[in-house]
Amino acid sequence: MSPAPDGGLWNGRKVAEWMSQITGKEVTRMRGWEDLKQMEYSLRVPRPEPQEISIEEQQEWKKADAPTRRFPPLKSVRQANFV
Repeated sequence: MSPAPDGGLWNGRKVAEWMSQITGKEVTRMRGWEDLKQMEYSLRVPRPEPQEISIEEQQEWKKADAPTRRFPPLKSVRQANFV
């Protein structure tokens, strides 16, 4: 989908105005919104840029986060059936 005429993001009002210009008939904001949803339009926001950190800081973060990443051992299927 191309950018909105004003350079911003598309919304129901802008779609309705655009459709009104194309068809020559009045189109409601709700109809514009319904068309956006039908096209499965979703707001696309760029991901934030990664911050540069040193190797030492990365290692410290991994050490600090390690205990929270461990999961308890899973029971086997046989053990689960007899408990």
